[in-house]
Amino acid sequence: MFKLRVYREKVLADGKMVEHQTDVTRTFSEFEELHRKLSYIFPPGQLPSFPGAVVLGRSQIKEVAVRRQMKLDAYLKFIFTSSPDVALHDLVYTFFHPILRDEDNYKQSLPPSLSIESSARLLDDKILDSNRKIKISLQYKNNALYVMIMHCKNLAISDGTYPDPYVKTYLLPDPQRLTKRKTKVARKTINPTYNQMLIYELTLEDVRNRQLLCGVWDCGKLRENHQLGRVMIDLSAIQAAEQTVTQWYPLKVGNSTPSLS
Repeated sequence: MFKLRVYREKVLADGKMVEHQTDVTRTFSEFEELHRKLSYIFPPGQLPSFPGAVVLGRSQIKEVAVRRQMKLDAYLKFIFTSSPDVALHDLVYTFFHPILRDEDNYKQSLPPSLSIESSARLLDDKILDSNRKIKISLQYKNNALYVMIMHCKNLAISDGTYPDPYVKTYLLPDPQRLTKRKTKVARKTINPTYNQMLIYELTLEDVRNRQLLCGVWDCGKLRENHQLGRVMIDLSAIQAAEQTVTQWYPLKVGNSTPSLS
C-alpha cells in the first residue's frame, strides 16, 4: 500500500484560489489497473512503460516496496508532465479522489450537503430522487463501443443501511441477454467510484440501432438484489472518434424495468 498526498486547487465564490490537501492510499495492483485502463484509450507512445515486477526473497519485502515506490514516482512524473489529454484525463483525475478507505468514519458516503445528524432524512426516497446520478463516458473506436462507468452519487439508503452498489448494463434490444456487463461491487456507500471499462465489440451501425441501459443495483447478501436507479441512453448519434463523451445522467427511480426485447 502506497500513501500519496494530493493537492487540489479550488476556486471559492469570491474568486480566491485555495489549496486543498488530501491523503489517499493506493495499492500497486490499483496502479496497474489505472495503467491498463489508460492503455485502452491512448496509444503506447503517449504512456510510460509500467514498472515490472520486482523479484526478491520474502525477507526483502521492504526493499521491494522501496523499489516499487521509486518506479511509481517516475511513472507518475511522466503522466503529470505529459500531454494535457493524458495528464488531465478523467481516469487520472478520479484515481486520486478519496475512496471509502481514505475517509475518516466513512464520511464520504454522505452527500456533501448533508450532515451526519441529518442522514436519517435519506430514508425518505423522495428527497434525493432528482439528485441521483451516474457519470458515464462513451467512445466508439477500433470497432468497439467503450463504456466507462465512472461514478454514482446520492444513491438511496434502504432499510437504514448503506447499499453495496454495482452497475449492470445491456445494449437493447437484447432478448437473449448477450450484452450483459457488470462492474465490481462498491461496499457501503451511496457515492461509489468504479472507473471501470465495459467493452462491446459491435459495428458502428449495430451500436447506433441500440440503446444503452445502465441499472444501478444493490448487492444484497441477505435479500434479493434490488434496483437503485437506471438510465437509458440513446446511441443513434454516436460517432467514431478519438474523443470521449462524458456526462452525468439522472437516474430514474421506480419499480418497473424496461423490456430487454
